[in-house]
Amino acid sequence: MKRLLTEKQKEEARIRAKAYYIKNKDKCLVAFKEYREANKDTIQVNKKKWYQDNKEYCYDKSRTYKSSNLEKSKEYDKTYREQNKESAKLYSTRYQKEKKELIRTQRASYRKLNRGILNAINGFHRCSKLQATPIWLTKFDLDYMKHIYIQARELQKLDNIRRHVDHLVPLRGETVCGLHVPWNLQILTAEENISKNNRLI
Repeated sequence: MKRLLTEKQKEEARIRAKAYYIKNKDKCLVAFKEYREANKDTIQVNKKKWYQDNKEYCYDKSRTYKSSNLEKSKEYDKTYREQNKESAKLYSTRYQKEKKELIRTQRASYRKLNRGILNAINGFHRCSKLQATPIWLTKFDLDYMKHIYIQARELQKLDNIRRHVDHLVPLRGETVCGLHVPWNLQILTAEENISKNNRLI
């Protein structure tokens, strides 16, 4: 059965080991070197395992070191890239590819989760081109309009019937042109909106 040491005993053992190392430094260094050469594979496996178990700690240490030794880190990176041009190029290409893929995934995920907000932004953009959004609208009005688009999307999720945000008075009607304002918006099904077309009802 393995004997468990107390904290005091551990501390005493550490002090003894340190004193022995200082007294026999050359002997210890030779022994360490011999051990490393004889157990390269085991050490490599243990290092990888430790790194996998302590990734966050390693990242924090690396970030802290780089931020406190910026010039030294830049010089080291530059030297490494010059000495390992092929691997640096491959790593850079792979990193850029992974970064683009991550951004694409994040955008797709955001679009999926925030379709109502994006519809509102697209609506504002279209109406600003037609100069149908008045400049005197308050922040409350703009937020309320955004909420209407979000509500249309939520209704669509509930019953799986496509919804459109329609203008009661069309923005480009035959006899009258409406504005992109909260009181001129209504939620219709896609079928109703298409049948209404651009007419004032």
